[in-house]
Amino acid sequence: MAIGFGTVFLIIASVWSVLTDRAGRPGMESTHRTIQAYLASQGNDFSEAEEIIEQRSYKTKVSTSQIRLYSSNSNSEFRMVLPEIHPGPYHPVGGSNIPYLMYKNFDSSAMIMHSISDHSLNLPSKNEVENYLKNLDKSVVKEEGLVCTEPVTVQINKARVTGLLFGKNPLLFLSLSPHGMEDIPDYMKTEIEQYAKNRNYVRTLIVDCHNAMGEEISKEDGEDMLKAAKSCLDSLITKESYPIEFGYANSDNMDVWTEDLAMGGLGIVCLKINNKKFFLGWADANNMENGIREKIVENFAKLGHTLLEICTSDTHFAPVKARNRNGYYQLGLITSAEKLSKWFLEIAYHAESKMTAAKFEILENETDVKVMGRGIYEDYSKALDNSLKITKGFMIGSVILFIITLFL
Repeated sequence: MAIGFGTVFLIIASVWSVLTDRAGRPGMESTHRTIQAYLASQGNDFSEAEEIIEQRSYKTKVSTSQIRLYSSNSNSEFRMVLPEIHPGPYHPVGGSNIPYLMYKNFDSSAMIMHSISDHSLNLPSKNEVENYLKNLDKSVVKEEGLVCTEPVTVQINKARVTGLLFGKNPLLFLSLSPHGMEDIPDYMKTEIEQYAKNRNYVRTLIVDCHNAMGEEISKEDGEDMLKAAKSCLDSLITKESYPIEFGYANSDNMDVWTEDLAMGGLGIVCLKINNKKFFLGWADANNMENGIREKIVENFAKLGHTLLEICTSDTHFAPVKARNRNGYYQLGLITSAEKLSKWFLEIAYHAESKMTAAKFEILENETDVKVMGRGIYEDYSKALDNSLKITKGFMIGSVILFIITLFL
């Protein structure tokens, strides 16, 4: 009898193994192999995970926009970079740390912004990351100039849009902070760009500030944000343009290591327009704790400084393994607003001391790369859900069988 029941349990285990391994088909060939590859990647052996992901990825063109500010003698320059790709999928796989790699690629004199993109635009492997970075050198200057408008900020309910106009090219910063949201959906980018085109703007650069935690944007908040963006574009048309001065500084020579900040650290660019100074902050971090931005802006205001926005790169690099449901520590969760304010103010004073007259260039680049697409996430989710359902069923059956054996 013991041998018989032992054989039954072995058969049950074998059938469970086969069924759960096939739970993700046809989208996923082997669920077990995928899970094993993921576990191996957590020990920095990410080759198999990238191989599996890259097999499902497809080639497409992605664009990268830049605003380059530089002095007349070219001794000082700063770039604001808007890549169409998205950091991810998770550290250390693919382009999880790509904001820092781009930051270093631009000699640590750049802010790598979160553009309107989502995880479907993840680069699946280190090879694709290297291909993307190498092709950034082929960026083409589309427009250049000497003047810019003062910033315009429009707030409608929770939605806030801040814009500047470089020549005929508006730069918009979109945020719901302190209320927060997930990645801004692509339809909003399409509608804003079309609205700007109808008003004879040349190209519109849109930044998702990504500076507060939240769910997918609601219909009401989305409509408010679109109204705010359109109102901002209408206001910029009426604004006079002035010569630009700029100064940039970062935290590279400061001791700012913390668990909620990635390798790129912090940065500040100071813009002087019409004899007024405006600061823009950046952090190489995965989003921000709600309300942190407001506290830092308030601390700047107390000292008479205008901090327009603080943006994060949405990096998926993790300096430590976070033991929470998000899998990361958003900026401000570990480090207090007071400490962050102190760091940002120190960087701001350094940036202000380096002010110089500027020219600007708008650069564009298109690169052929493999991206993960949306289907792969749906297949992974389906495989996991099916595996758990099968496992629960077999577990219940095994427990019932075990109880039966106790009475035989």
